[in-house]
Amino acid sequence: MARRTWIAALVAAFAVLATAPVDAQEVVETRAWAHENYGRIVFDWQEPVEYEVSAQGQVLNIRFDRPLIPSFLGVMRYLGDYVTTASVSGDGRTVTFGLTRPFETRAFRTGTAVVVDLLPPSNDTDVAAPAQAPPSNQADAQGTVETLPIRFGRHETYTRVVFDWPRPVGYAVTRNDGSISVVFDRDARVSSGALSQTPPAPISAIAARSRNGALTVVLAAPEEARIRDFTTGSKVVLDVYRPTAETAAAPPAETPEPAATPAPTPTPTPEAEQEPAGQSPETTTAAAETEEPASEPADTAQSASETASTAPAEDAAMPAMADIPADAVPVVISQLDGGYEVRFEWDIRTDAAVFVRAGFLWAAFDSPRVFDLSDSSEGGEVVRPVGQFTVEPLSAVRFRLAPGYFPAVTKDGDSWVITLSATPPNLKPIPILRELESEVGPRLSLPTINPGDEVTVTDPEVGDELILVPLPAPGLGVSPGRRYVDLDILPSAQGVVIRPISDLVTVRSLRDQIEVTSLEGLSMSVPPARVAVPPAEEETGESEEQPATPREQSRASALLAGLEQGGPPREGAGAPMFDLNKWRRSDLGTFLEAKHALNQEIGAAPEEAQPEVLLDFAEFLFANGFAPEALGVVRVVAESDRLMAGLPRLRALRGAANVEMGRYVEAASDLSDSGFDGNAEMALWRGAVALETGNPEQAFEEFNRSRGVVERYDDMHRIPLLLKMARAALAVGDLVAANRIVDRVLLSKPKPSQVDHANLIRAQAMEGGNRPLDALDIYRRLETSDDRRVRAEASYRRVELMLKEGMISNETAAEDLEGLRFAWRGGPYELNLLKRLGELYIADGNYYQGLATWRETVTNFPDSPEVRDIAKSMNDVFLSLFVDGEADSLSPVKALALYREFQELTPVGRLGDEMVYRLADRLVSVDLLGQAAELLQHQVNFRLRDTELARVGARLAAIYLLDGDAEKAADALRASDVVRMPDGLAQDRRYLMVEALSEQKAYDEALGLLEGDKAREADYLRADLYWDQQDWLAVATVINRIFNNRSGDEPLSETEAQYMMKLVVALALSNNRDGLTNVRENYGTLMAETQRSEAFKAITSYVDDSSIDPRDLTSTVADINNYEAFMASLRQRVSRDNLSAIN
Repeated sequence: MARRTWIAALVAAFAVLATAPVDAQEVVETRAWAHENYGRIVFDWQEPVEYEVSAQGQVLNIRFDRPLIPSFLGVMRYLGDYVTTASVSGDGRTVTFGLTRPFETRAFRTGTAVVVDLLPPSNDTDVAAPAQAPPSNQADAQGTVETLPIRFGRHETYTRVVFDWPRPVGYAVTRNDGSISVVFDRDARVSSGALSQTPPAPISAIAARSRNGALTVVLAAPEEARIRDFTTGSKVVLDVYRPTAETAAAPPAETPEPAATPAPTPTPTPEAEQEPAGQSPETTTAAAETEEPASEPADTAQSASETASTAPAEDAAMPAMADIPADAVPVVISQLDGGYEVRFEWDIRTDAAVFVRAGFLWAAFDSPRVFDLSDSSEGGEVVRPVGQFTVEPLSAVRFRLAPGYFPAVTKDGDSWVITLSATPPNLKPIPILRELESEVGPRLSLPTINPGDEVTVTDPEVGDELILVPLPAPGLGVSPGRRYVDLDILPSAQGVVIRPISDLVTVRSLRDQIEVTSLEGLSMSVPPARVAVPPAEEETGESEEQPATPREQSRASALLAGLEQGGPPREGAGAPMFDLNKWRRSDLGTFLEAKHALNQEIGAAPEEAQPEVLLDFAEFLFANGFAPEALGVVRVVAESDRLMAGLPRLRALRGAANVEMGRYVEAASDLSDSGFDGNAEMALWRGAVALETGNPEQAFEEFNRSRGVVERYDDMHRIPLLLKMARAALAVGDLVAANRIVDRVLLSKPKPSQVDHANLIRAQAMEGGNRPLDALDIYRRLETSDDRRVRAEASYRRVELMLKEGMISNETAAEDLEGLRFAWRGGPYELNLLKRLGELYIADGNYYQGLATWRETVTNFPDSPEVRDIAKSMNDVFLSLFVDGEADSLSPVKALALYREFQELTPVGRLGDEMVYRLADRLVSVDLLGQAAELLQHQVNFRLRDTELARVGARLAAIYLLDGDAEKAADALRASDVVRMPDGLAQDRRYLMVEALSEQKAYDEALGLLEGDKAREADYLRADLYWDQQDWLAVATVINRIFNNRSGDEPLSETEAQYMMKLVVALALSNNRDGLTNVRENYGTLMAETQRSEAFKAITSYVDDSSIDPRDLTSTVADINNYEAFMASLRQRVSRDNLSAIN
C-alpha cells in the first residue's frame, strides 16, 4: 500500500512538471533519506539560490527565487514516514510536500545545496524527556523557550561540540574539577536527543540547567584535556582534545571571560559549516556527508586553522625524527618548473589511491608502513604534510594543498610519483557501469584489473567515512565524480574513493572490477542526467530584428507548421489511416473491460465476419501500446483471409506495428506499397523506416511530407516518432528543425528515458551549432543516465567532441572508446564506434589493432552498407604499408607479423606480388632469411606462372643458398623451371643450380651445366668445383685462363685477389715451381697492394726451396672459401638490388 501511495504521488508530480515551461527551469537533483529521528531533503542547485521555508500543519512549502525541475523519486521512496505527496507550483518556484503529520523544520545552505530537515515537534509525546535534564528545563518546555540542538563530532584528535543557536548569542567557557561549563546569555531548552546520548570521548557526560534566563551546559571531561572555542555564524563551537602524554602534564588552557555579546566570528571551518544541527548519535560523526557534492573541488575555502587562532590544529600524527623506524618509506618533495613533485620511495610493490578533498591531498598505499617526511620542506606552503595514519592493511599521508594544483600520478620502478601542476592531467578514467539487473540486484561496476582491498577510513577534516580502493596501475582514477542516492564516487587521480551515504552500501574488490552494491539494492532510478536545455530560439544568439541566415532556416517548413498547428488540415493530409482515439475503445471502459468486450464480439461473430472483427481487435491492441500482440492478430487475419491480407488497412497497421517493434525491414515491405504514395500519414511511418535503415535524407523528406500528422497521435506513439524526426533533421544538418522538434518532445509528457534521448539530440545540435562546451556539459551529464543506450551514445559523443576540440589525444580517445565497446551492442552505435576506433588506431600508428578492429566490424555487420567502405579502407591501409613503404617504420619482425595476420588483404595480381617482394627484401636485409623464403615459397607454389615464376624462383633459390639450404635451393629452381625465359635469367638460374649442386657434392652434374659456357663467372664456378675435388691442376688451368684474359694493370679486385690465392695454392700443391715463379713475376706487384700480399709472398717463396710440404699450406687453404667469390657477389647483389638483379 505504501509503495502504491508513493508511486501515485510521483506520477502526479510528473504530470505537474510536464506542464511547466522547460526552457525556464533548471533541473535540480533532489536527494532524501531518513535518519534516526529526522528526515532530510537536499536540493542540489548548480548555482546559489535564495529560498524560504514555511510549514503549516501537514503542508511544507519551500519557495525558491528561481524555477526548478526537481526529481521526487528519492523523497517519496525514503521519506514515506514523513511525506505523502510532492508537487511543484505553476511558476515552478515553490515545492509543496504533504506531510504525514506536523513537523518542525530546519533549513540551511551548504555550498550551492539547500538542505531541509523534518524534525519531530517539540511537544511530541513520542520523544521521551531525558532523565538527566533538570526539572526546570522540562518545565520550560511548556513555555515559549526555544529549542537548542547540540551535536557531537568525533575527529582524529578531538571531539567537537556544536551548539546550534538559531541566532547569535553571548557565552563564556569555564573549567572546574573535571568539568567544562558553557554559560549562554539566554535561555533555551536542550533537545532531548543531545542529553540522552553518550558523548564521544573524552567527554563522558552532558547536563543542562536554566537559571535566571540563562542556559548552562556542563560537560564532564578530564582536567588535562585541552579545549578551544569559537563561533561560526550563530553557532558556538567547542573542541575538546583527547589527552596525550604531553598534554596530561601541561597546565589547563586559559578560559575566556563571559561575554555579553557574540564572540568574534573567524573564518568558519569546514567542519562547522557542514555539521547541521539535530544529528542523532549515529549520524553526527558523518554530519557533512549528505551535503558535500560528489564532484569535489580541488580546494575549498581556507579552514580556520589557517585564518584564526581559535581554529582547529592540524593532524597530530607526525612522528618525531627519533621515532622514525628503519623501514620507513622516504617521502621527498621537490620543486619543479611550474609545479612540485612528491615522491614515495617504496622498496616493495604497492597499490595506491591519490585524491584531493577539502583542500587536502591524500596518498594512500596498501602496505602498513610509517613514512619519513623529514625531506618535505621544499613543498613550502604549497604542499605541506599534516599527518599520517595506518588502517590495516593501508597507510596514508595527508598534505595541505594550495588551491590551483592538480595531481598526476606515475610510477618509477616501485616508487610512486605525484606531480602537482596548474594543468589538469589527462587521466585514464575508469568507466562506471550501471547494471539494474544482476545476481546481486542493482549495482555499479568499475572495470579494472587486480584492484587492491577496500579499506574504510575517516576523513579527519570533514568527519565522514570514505572507502578507498588502491590500484596497481598508475594514472587510473575517476573523473568526473559521480553522485547517486546511496553513495558518491569522488574524483581521484589514482584509485577509487567512495563516500557511502547509506549504511547498507557494500564495496568489493574482485579480480577484474570493483563492485558496489547495497543490502537493499542500490537506488539508481533517479536520473541524475535530467537536464533542461535552452530551446532552439536561445541557441542562435541572434536578435529578432536580424534576418535568418541560410544556416538558421529550416527545410522542414511544412513539418514544423504542422507540428505547431497540431497537425495538417484533414484535406491536406489525405484520408486518415489510424484513428487511435477511436481504436482505443474508451467507450467500453478500462482497457481490460474493453478487451473483454471485444473478445466477446469475436466469439459471437459469424465465421465470415471473423477477419473483420479480429482486425478491429488488432487496431485496439496497437492503439493501447501492444504492438507485438497486434502483429500476432494481424498475422492470423492475413493467413485466414487472402483478400484482407492485401488491404491497405491491414498493411498499414502491420507496417506501423513492425516499426514500433524495431523490425524496419519487415515494415518496409508493407509501407513501400505505391498505394500509400501521397498519404501524409504513411509518409510519417515511411520516414521512420528510412531513418532506421540508414537513409536519413529520405527520412527527412518523408517526415516533411507528413506535415505534422503525428500531432494527432497520443504521446505513447507520438513521442518516439518525434524523436526520430529530430534525429533525421540532425542527420541532414537542419539544426533549427531538430531543436524545435525536441522542444515539442520536452513540452509533452515524455518518459525519463525519452527526455534523455531528446537532450542527447539537443547536445548534438549544439555541437553542430558551434557550441562545443555546452554540448560537452550535456554529454557528461547524460553519461549517468539510467538509459544504457543514452549513456553509451553520450560517452561516445563526448569522446569525439573532446578529440575534435583538441582536449584529448588519439591514444586517449581510443582508450575511452575501448571502454565503451560493450556499453551497447549492435546497431549503428556499435558499427560507428568500431569504425571510429579503427581509424584512431591507424592514425596513431597502431596498425595491428586498427585492422583487427575493422575486421571485427566487417564480420559483425556483413549486411551494412558501410562495410564496403570499411573493407576498402582496410585494403588501402594494407597497400600503404607494404607497397608505399609505411611499414618501413616498423621493425621487420613486426611488419612480418602484421602481414601474416592480415595476408587475406593481399591484392591479386602484380600489386600483391610486389607487396610480398618488398617485405621479403626487408627480411633479407636483416638476415631473416627463413621468413623471407617462406613468403616467396608461397608465391612460387600458388600465385605465379611463366617468366615471373622463373624470376621469383631464382630469388627464392638465392635466399635458400644464403641461408645454407642447398637442397631447398635446388628444389625451388626445379619447381620454377619454365620453357621460355630471358637469356640473362636463364644464366643466373643455371649458376644458382651449380652452387646448389656443389653444396650437395654433385660435382659432375654441376660441371655438366657449365659445359660450353666460356663466361668469366662460369670459370669462377668451375674453379670452385675443381677446388672442392682437390684437382689442383684443373684449378690452376681454369684460373690461369681467367687471368690470361685480363687486360691492363688495373688493381686487383677482392674477388680477383681471392682467386689469385687459389691459383698459387693449387700451383704449390701440384709442385709447379715454374708456374709459381711466373705468377710472382707477373702479379707480385698487383698482389702487394692487396690485403693478401703476405700470404701471396709466403706461398710463392716455395719456389726457392728444395721441396714444398703440403701441410705448410693448411692454414692458407682454410682461409680461402670454396665458393666465397660467388656467394659474396650474390649477397652483394641481393643487398644492393633487392634481388632484382636476378632477372
